[in-house]
Amino acid sequence: MERNDRLKKAAARGAKAASAAAARQAESLKDTAASHLRLVASDIWRSVLTERTVQLMVLILVLTAACGDLPVIKELLYPFAMFKTMIHESGHALMARLTGGHVSAIALNPTPDAYGVTLTRGGNAILITLSGYLGLAVFGALLIWWGRKPKEARFTLQSIGIAMLAITLFYGSGTMTNFLMMLLVATALLAIASVASEHFCHFFLIFLAVQTSLDAMISLKDMVLASAMAGGSGDSKALEELTGLPSLFWTVSWSLLSLSLFVLSFWLSYRKPSDKSDQAVAPSVVITPHEQGPEGFADPNSP
Repeated sequence: MERNDRLKKAAARGAKAASAAAARQAESLKDTAASHLRLVASDIWRSVLTERTVQLMVLILVLTAACGDLPVIKELLYPFAMFKTMIHESGHALMARLTGGHVSAIALNPTPDAYGVTLTRGGNAILITLSGYLGLAVFGALLIWWGRKPKEARFTLQSIGIAMLAITLFYGSGTMTNFLMMLLVATALLAIASVASEHFCHFFLIFLAVQTSLDAMISLKDMVLASAMAGGSGDSKALEELTGLPSLFWTVSWSLLSLSLFVLSFWLSYRKPSDKSDQAVAPSVVITPHEQGPEGFADPNSP
């Protein structure tokens, strides 16, 4: 009996020690995460105060969020809505090809909400459906990253325009109006990259970055509300049917990931560079015993 009691006490002490160690580890992870968040927030705030490109992005973001729903502004931003729809549908198409499927057609409908459709055959249906909004969020993050180098803005716009022109020629379908809308978006990008100044190309790239990232989050916010009130629609409803998980789960996950990508790309693009000079260590002089004089210092007269 005494032996059993000792074993029970030892087991209880071991469990208590393991629980205390787990609590300390959890607290350490919490402190580390909080430290990283403070670092990210500090870097972002510093970039807002000091970086002209970031200040321009913030200005565009605020004006778009405040005035984007006004009828006149909405009409002016309509070509950018078509651009974002092309990116969304291209995400579906790219994932279809990557998972072994085929893309039959991409069609943009010139409706007020700039609705698009991608027709695919084969491939992984879940990944294809996921890649629309995720593709838009990833592309917005890449635009922010590319926008940090003004001198490369023209090349970036040319590359995007060529890619969109290829997508239009290979997969553009639907009515002639749909095809012409896609062609117009691609040629407009190429025209701006060809004739605009370097400063305007950079401004235009930053504008695209803000519009794309903002649209990824706003569209998903609308989808969250639709999922909560009406059971979802579009991609989230399709994923609910494919996986059994509710559409609200997918829209909330998309929203969180989109916001995380936006913050991460923003921080990586404009964080404070590390100061390597602080890490330099002055060379030390090692004095061997036979070099020391009577007071413990090096004897200058020693051979």
